[in-house]
Amino acid sequence: KLHPQDKRYLENLFGAKRVHDYSGKNSITEDISNYYERTHFRPHVGAMIMDSIYGGSDDVLDTAQ
Repeated sequence: KLHPQDKRYLENLFGAKRVHDYSGKNSITEDISNYYERTHFRPHVGAMIMDSIYGGSDDVLDTAQ
């Protein structure tokens, strides 16, 4: 999970609306089929994230923190 101080720093630098945190436990990170291995996600995950950011969809992540 992204450290809260790091997230605040990024939000101060770029603006809160421009920082998107997909780290931590959520529907993307909990599904092993979303990854080739531990650190590289599959193309459909990138598409979901891009749609969430640029397509206005808020339901991509089910955060289970």
